[in-house]
Amino acid sequence: MGEEKQPVFRVPKVISVSAILLVVLHVVRILLPSDWSYGVILLFGLVPGRYLPEFMGEIYDFPGGLLFAAAPFLTHALLHANFPHLLINGAFLLAFGSAVARQCGWGRFLLLAACSAVGGAVFHLIFAQGSMIPMIGASGAVSGLMAAAFRLGALAGPAWQALNIVMIVPLHDRRLLIVCAVWLGLNAVVGLFVGQIGAQAVQIAWQAHIGGFLAGLLIVPLFAGRRRWPHDGGD
Repeated sequence: MGEEKQPVFRVPKVISVSAILLVVLHVVRILLPSDWSYGVILLFGLVPGRYLPEFMGEIYDFPGGLLFAAAPFLTHALLHANFPHLLINGAFLLAFGSAVARQCGWGRFLLLAACSAVGGAVFHLIFAQGSMIPMIGASGAVSGLMAAAFRLGALAGPAWQALNIVMIVPLHDRRLLIVCAVWLGLNAVVGLFVGQIGAQAVQIAWQAHIGGFLAGLLIVPLFAGRRRWPHDGGD
């Protein structure tokens, strides 16, 4: 009998489920009437202007009122503007999220992704104060997962996976610093130039990219542990 062939590339179940969820939510939203669809974006997207001091007393005027004042810091990551937007974030989720999920397990993976999404939202809020344009997309979360993947030893090659070792790359590692400089530099260029071009509807939330990246980079050691949790369905 021949040896059983193993799949060349196995995606952790938490990544597959997350990707399917994002697709389903996007399809459902775009199938809604246009006013309902935009209402969903206003309700669950992050609108920086609603958090200005002068508007906080009137926060009930926004869809969802006070109850949904905090929710958009997380729920914005579940919505996307269009299919290209969803496809790009999905590709990053597949590439970097898979590495993180394998090392941290599904529970810690989800917590790390959520913290990165919130970090991206906070950073966007700081630099886009007063903007009434809803910010949506998982860019902050996947940026955090990218940073986390690098700190979890992705720079060290495949040996760390074969040995089932969680390696935390120190912040002063030269290769990690180069990766950080390139990613942050690209987003700074986007903010200074690309973000100033075109209609408001296609503006790039570069602030969320940077905020999510920094969050994932700094907090991933808190989430690194056993490669899998019992019954986590990691593969």
